[in-house]
Amino acid sequence: MSHKVLLDVKRAMAPYKTWDWEQVSYRTCSGPLSLISPHACINIHSPEHCSFPPGPKGLPLVGNIFDMPSSEEWVKAREWGEKYGDLVMVKNFGTRYLFVNSYEAAFDLLEKRGNKYSSRPVIPMFELEEWTWFTAVMPYGEEHRHSRQFLHQFFHKAATSRFHEVQVTSTHKLLLAILENPAKFAEHLHYSAGELIIRIGYGYQAKAKNDPYIELAERALHAATEAEGFFLVNALPILKYLPEWFPGAHFLNTAKIGRELSRQMRSRIFAMAKKLIENGKALTSMTSTLLEQNTDIDGQVTHEDLIARTVGTIYIAGTDTTSSVLVKFIQAMVLYPETMRQGQAELDKVIGMDTLPTMDDRPKLPYINAICKELLRYQPTAPLAIAHYTTEDDYYNGFYIPAGTIILPNVWAMLMDPKTYPEPDKFKPDRWLPSDGAKQPLQSNKMAFGFGRRICPGRHFAEDSIFIQVASILAVFDIQMAVDANGDPIVPKEEYISAFIRKPMPFKCKITPRSDRSAELIQRAIELISPVHETPKAN
Repeated sequence: MSHKVLLDVKRAMAPYKTWDWEQVSYRTCSGPLSLISPHACINIHSPEHCSFPPGPKGLPLVGNIFDMPSSEEWVKAREWGEKYGDLVMVKNFGTRYLFVNSYEAAFDLLEKRGNKYSSRPVIPMFELEEWTWFTAVMPYGEEHRHSRQFLHQFFHKAATSRFHEVQVTSTHKLLLAILENPAKFAEHLHYSAGELIIRIGYGYQAKAKNDPYIELAERALHAATEAEGFFLVNALPILKYLPEWFPGAHFLNTAKIGRELSRQMRSRIFAMAKKLIENGKALTSMTSTLLEQNTDIDGQVTHEDLIARTVGTIYIAGTDTTSSVLVKFIQAMVLYPETMRQGQAELDKVIGMDTLPTMDDRPKLPYINAICKELLRYQPTAPLAIAHYTTEDDYYNGFYIPAGTIILPNVWAMLMDPKTYPEPDKFKPDRWLPSDGAKQPLQSNKMAFGFGRRICPGRHFAEDSIFIQVASILAVFDIQMAVDANGDPIVPKEEYISAFIRKPMPFKCKITPRSDRSAELIQRAIELISPVHETPKAN
């Protein structure tokens, strides 16, 4: 997330790009600007014979602000990597940012040396809006470990199989929504992801559309995403002490709105779940299980606030990411129709055309699995992993990495590396299929879900969701290019909304049932859904 800080300052500093920063640095080292950062005018000293990792030469005081592109900084970081190597260091005032452009370096630093590289940097707008309860951005420590233990209980590889039936049911509802209104496929995919997460998290079965709790969660998700965006306070934390009336302090009003949404996301949906439990109307969920496990014989709940925060985390962490991957899947099927046909042929051969896929079919569908692996690699949904933060000085391959460095794993550079993945700009599931004598490429899920002690705890659940939705959509739908008024195909442009979560720009396509039998299959699956669908307890 903190890579956005570099862009924040660049935009704010743009009018001053032509200043003589050599003179500015000289005249301000002992003046007020030196208070902004303790390292704004002096370098952190490195041990003798050990240098910082290389990077573009910056200006005095402001560092590399003007070197950063206005968007898609992961592409620029990869270009720098071609010149400087796997590690590229840039500065923003006194803060050092280290882009990590290879899996090998990321593994060495973030996996093998997790004791030094597992914390998170502070984002001032997250503090102002009170998003610090969000497990993914917590500093590394006891509270973070306890929250991760709660999540691991439900989402470790063996435990996720207990959610399969719920995931299949949710997918069938998604198929019906697409059948009834295919033009809004992106909305359906996003709503389906949210509905599933609220179901397993809180034991609440959301309405088919316009559910008030999903709408609240969506507003909170938008606020949390916006908080790590363009706010100068994220680069100059001292600004958070300004009064609201101060000129330019409009971010404080934004923070007030975000703070209220953060509190509601953390407590209001949790309170609803508790009420359902008290009234005997709740479905078994993370909330009900954790409350039961942490209630003593006197009825007192320990860690209740941490339970609320942990369960609230999964909506913010999982909804946008999973749905964005699936929108990318629809786009890929439009642009690569032969891939769609090959996937459908495998499904027809293995499970037939008279039934829908289940999770048990997964080992028998190598090409569908290859599509899912390629979706994690191709045009990565999270091109820069959430920033890590060093808590101790470190030395790696002759370079000095000081404590307080913000580490930016460049997932884009890793997954779009032509040496590892030939023709990386093409969607090629075949690269994941076994071939005589060919070495399998590095698995995409080793990078797509983060690294080390901060790897996404819901990664197995996410991969299961992606599989069942990809397989089910291909089983019953054809996905083609839309046509214009003249009957000419509308080719989707491979353009993306470049934010923390990278998703395709809106595009049109034509989604139709493969046959009348396909529509009947969907309707029959919906009729079989039980009105009360239990989620088994985690071990």
